[in-house]
Amino acid sequence: MSERFTSTVPDELADEIEEGLKELRTERDNLRRQLQAANSRMDDVQELVEYVEEERSLQPRREQRRDAPIWTRAKRWVLGWDRDDNETSDKSA
Repeated sequence: MSERFTSTVPDELADEIEEGLKELRTERDNLRRQLQAANSRMDDVQELVEYVEEERSLQPRREQRRDAPIWTRAKRWVLGWDRDDNETSDKSA
């Protein structure tokens, strides 16, 4: 437990202490703003990383669709891509 005490100091010293306290509070506020900005940038980067990872995971399927022969694309258009993919994976298992 801390004890409180009051001390009388010359006005000049009190002004210096108050000015120092004001500077420290200003610095603290600036550092908080910088931290908030850095956290915001990190969140933006994380969102971008997640987007890129998702796009990379979809790329092979897009290439497969693009490179498929016309009759396969027509069949998949009629029956649906997921159904055809499930049949293919069942045959390979």
